[in-house]
Amino acid sequence: MKYQFVVERRQQVSLWLNLLAVAAALIVGLLISAVLIRGAGANVLESYKALLEGAFGSKEAILESLVQATPLIFTGLAMVVAFRSKVINLGVEGQFLMGTMAAAWISMNFSYLPNLVLIPLLALGGMIAGAALGFIPAILKARLEVNEVISTVLLNYVVLYFLSYLLSGPWKPPYEWLMQTIRFEESTYWPNFFESRLHLGFFIGLVAAGFLLYLLQRTPFGFELRSVGENPVAARYKGIKIERIIILALLLSAALAGLGGVGEVSGLHHRLITGISKGYGWTGILIALLGQLNPIGVVLAAIFFGGLINGSVAMKIHTGVPIAVVESIQGILMFVLLSAQTMVHFKLRRIEDAE
Repeated sequence: MKYQFVVERRQQVSLWLNLLAVAAALIVGLLISAVLIRGAGANVLESYKALLEGAFGSKEAILESLVQATPLIFTGLAMVVAFRSKVINLGVEGQFLMGTMAAAWISMNFSYLPNLVLIPLLALGGMIAGAALGFIPAILKARLEVNEVISTVLLNYVVLYFLSYLLSGPWKPPYEWLMQTIRFEESTYWPNFFESRLHLGFFIGLVAAGFLLYLLQRTPFGFELRSVGENPVAARYKGIKIERIIILALLLSAALAGLGGVGEVSGLHHRLITGISKGYGWTGILIALLGQLNPIGVVLAAIFFGGLINGSVAMKIHTGVPIAVVESIQGILMFVLLSAQTMVHFKLRRIEDAE
């Protein structure tokens, strides 16, 4: 009798199996990275020590890691909403930039308002700007069945070039040779905490994660959104309006991305600069998957990656590891973690061959 092996998806994955997969992935990732570090002529143990201390080795390091994690929380949450509804929103990068432009415009035109008014105004403006961009592919998909992957990616380029136009022309001060706006008035600043760069945006991100978790798990809209994502045919038979859910999901996803953009301008840079997004929209895809499409998991994954970014800088400074190797290590660790999360959801089952 012959046997065959088939790959099957696990119905449930235990917490311990998930933790074991993460631990195994980290070990594999660190071993692979060690080869690169050694090849660069640096001491492996010293490099990893600098990485860990730079990420979470002190109060200052922890706070700076949280700063790096803040935009990733928003873009990760934006991708959770999209993925849960099976809408492929690849426009998070552009929606994030729309939030930065909205924050810049409000800061330049309404700085005379008190800070208590400007804080919610900036947040609301960024969400509206992001949602406005998300509304275009939402309508195209819901009404005309235009593939949202194409429309969202193309809109990223539209926004990026529009931002370049603003920073090289209308919003660029005449005495400034860099592509950036003037520094905004202090009345537009989001408050910082613990005498560090950690700003209000991080705590808004935590609130947004809690709100999204409640929305997905405890509300009729969340049930409908998850139903559309899991089985749109069955959802339609249940009377759920698929087109409505698609539009609302994209609007919410884009609004979260826009809110993240506000934090970068109003909480951190206090001006709009070219390259203000370091690919946060694309990294948000990895953060959402690493967090298993769970808002709390996204927060933890964002903090981990924020620590990895911050620790990698410390490793480069203290051990002289080239920046190319540092960025490769970041990619390797993310790749093995995502691979482990994927593999743990499947299993091999042996079946008997009837022949």
